[in-house]
Amino acid sequence: MGIASIGDIWDDYQKLIDALKEMAKNYKGNNQQINFNELESLELVVSPRDTFYSETVSIPLSESVGRISGESIMVYPPGIPLLIQGERITKDLIDHIYFLKEQKAVITGMNDKTLNNISILKGEYR
Repeated sequence: MGIASIGDIWDDYQKLIDALKEMAKNYKGNNQQINFNELESLELVVSPRDTFYSETVSIPLSESVGRISGESIMVYPPGIPLLIQGERITKDLIDHIYFLKEQKAVITGMNDKTLNNISILKGEYR
């Protein structure tokens, strides 16, 4: 979202225009879209408070389906959590994270900054 104010000068607008042109050039032909409303609601199995104080282990993200997340994952923009501590991880969620990673989205909250591993609660919570 671009917001202009009376303090902006023409150079500020030109930078915005140039950035939009660069984005259009870099993403031209990439019509893959995802509807965030299509992602299924996740099941909260353990309260975030209890999860915070629980022991966790790190495993490959690809192997985490059905496990309980020990960390939260957010994407910017918009900054809304995709996953919070204590929720059950689904295949759809993992696929969405891989899609966002491929798109070079800013994903925060994961201990592993490469986004290859995720912290899950230690023990069986299936």
